[in-house]
Amino acid sequence: MPFRLALTAALTLAFSLEHSSVTCATFPLETSLTAPVATSACKAWRDTTQSANYTWFTTSSVRDDSQIYPGDQSRLRGAIRRFQNGGNLSIGFLGGSLTAGFGKNDAYNYVEWTSMILEAHLGPRVKVFNGGLGGAPSSYMEVCSKMHIPVYADIIVAEFNVNDESNPSPPVDNVARRSFERMLRKLLDYPNKPAVIILNAFRWFKTFSGETPYDGQYHHPSAEKDFNELAAYYRLPVLSVRSACYHLIAAGVEGYRVDECRSVQCGNHNLYNDDTRPARNKGHVFYNDGVHPDGNTGYRAMGEFVTQLILDAAASIAQGPDTKFFDEQASLTPLPRSMLPGNYETQHDSCYNGQAFQEIVTSHDGWAWTDEGRGGTHKLGFVTLEPGRVLRCRLDMTPPAMSDRTESRAVFAELAILKSYEHMGKATVTCEGGCTCEPTALNGAHELKQSIIVMEKVMLSSTGQGDCSLVITTTKESDSGEHKFKVLAVIVSEASASSGFWMHNQLGSAMMDGQVNGIE
Repeated sequence: MPFRLALTAALTLAFSLEHSSVTCATFPLETSLTAPVATSACKAWRDTTQSANYTWFTTSSVRDDSQIYPGDQSRLRGAIRRFQNGGNLSIGFLGGSLTAGFGKNDAYNYVEWTSMILEAHLGPRVKVFNGGLGGAPSSYMEVCSKMHIPVYADIIVAEFNVNDESNPSPPVDNVARRSFERMLRKLLDYPNKPAVIILNAFRWFKTFSGETPYDGQYHHPSAEKDFNELAAYYRLPVLSVRSACYHLIAAGVEGYRVDECRSVQCGNHNLYNDDTRPARNKGHVFYNDGVHPDGNTGYRAMGEFVTQLILDAAASIAQGPDTKFFDEQASLTPLPRSMLPGNYETQHDSCYNGQAFQEIVTSHDGWAWTDEGRGGTHKLGFVTLEPGRVLRCRLDMTPPAMSDRTESRAVFAELAILKSYEHMGKATVTCEGGCTCEPTALNGAHELKQSIIVMEKVMLSSTGQGDCSLVITTTKESDSGEHKFKVLAVIVSEASASSGFWMHNQLGSAMMDGQVNGIE
């Protein structure tokens, strides 16, 4: 069990490096490969619902249930020790629309809750960076994470269980999971050797093709099982909303109810208009819509799960055995070989999004730089509504240094495009100037009632004749009868023949940004 202390007293003492005056029973729980681990039980903490002037929404046992795998917490304790010694505690959050905070309504998203609770307990030197982007899968963040959070982060929370594909094929060793593993390896190799925490969110209203609502009847359809395999291999802490909240949701406990949602739509159910719902359901229902939690309940619970894990690690320094030497040694240990064969992180890649994307666009006749985000979040990209419109991007084709871990590597471009079930058209991608590529057809339309970001790959060959131009041209053909097309980012990277990048599956690395029946 994780540490539970009277935080108001014990954490103050812990961060002044004094001996705690709280009497707790301490006993061995497990022997880590890198450091001894212990746990404490303090009734004063377990019997209270408030600490540091914060009133918890979840109970202590629910927060316990969220911590399904403790992992090796050497890096987490190392981050806290740096904080004790006067540094900031910098926490970066990566994920999709849940991390960005869609649907928080009149409260806060889970990143904001984490920030507020930690600041209440630890003070203003807690610095939080929200790198969430609606629709972003791990295949995008694998290359673009440094555009969203600082490289000096001490702790990184990765939330991709909703956006990454639930059951890709073949099991585990597939395009989606390979991207996720490479992302983890890159994050773990950030300069401060950060602690990486996997936060698995949960969709109760799970909808598959044919509009068949599963409504929580099935506990398993998600990426969580595969993420847990990778977490066990790299010994990363895992938090699970499903583990903590599933049975509370099923039982209809107040605050966890799913018979209704805060918004006027709730997955595929209760589609009638009801303007009183947002007010009367405040604090009673878990979700704002069929995908996103409500800020008063679901997001708050997620923030408390993250916070409790960090506070437990802080408490372990005060009450547990001295692990400083082991923790320092662990931070110097290189990463193991990849779990999936040959699946090493790329060494040379570039992510062009936001202003960087604008800077590589040399012409955009009929395309407009547009922000389609909402609720204070951003979703920037070039958008056109007409056929025959051309977007040109200039790419740096400087040959990357070859990694010594793979026999062959190629250079490819990935386009992050929007796919949706209405208004969307088609486009083709061609190459000019200093590169060649096979013409690639892109379709922004699909039948699923959701909007997703798709990472479309184009293999590039350098001609040695100057800059490479990637040309995106919208066509007259359209499955929807309309011609909207949106490009959010361009990535240039290297890939090995064994990495899985060579596999092409439009939906394999395409994930939901949370639009269900019109709720984005």
